[in-house]
Amino acid sequence: MTIGLLLAGGKSMRFLSGDKALFADWLETAYNKLSELTDEVWVSVSASNREAIKKRLPEANILSDEAPYVGEGPLSAFYALSVKFDGRLDVLSLPVDSPEIVLSDLTDLLTTPNVFVRENFLIAHVTFSSDELSDFLASGERRVKKFFSGLGAEIVDVEVVNHNEK
Repeated sequence: MTIGLLLAGGKSMRFLSGDKALFADWLETAYNKLSELTDEVWVSVSASNREAIKKRLPEANILSDEAPYVGEGPLSAFYALSVKFDGRLDVLSLPVDSPEIVLSDLTDLLTTPNVFVRENFLIAHVTFSSDELSDFLASGERRVKKFFSGLGAEIVDVEVVNHNEK
């Protein structure tokens, strides 16, 4: 089973138009793409956008960070997802600010486990266990790219748009 993880809980600090998850139709567009390609989709939210996202995506599985890794970056979302499932997870992740990614590029990512996009490493298809991620986080490390690389993930080139405005 492949799980879609929509990363919509970030702080959007470099995005001048407010919360990226609530900007235009990015949330719905990214969610729909993941829904087409995965068995189920979980949307990682923040305390500040949780209710708004629930209203915009009432059918979505909502995911909040789990202790002890609350608010510690994108790996907090991967951790929160990992504690909901037993065994190894097969995850296709997509940040909410990448709605323009072409569906065929996401499909291509699904053909190979453990790959991430060079220009936005949060666009990834990775397979990992809760224990692998817990051990990594317990070391104090929080860099997503380092975790993915430790899984043996390879970098792929996919055209993406950067929406940061600062």
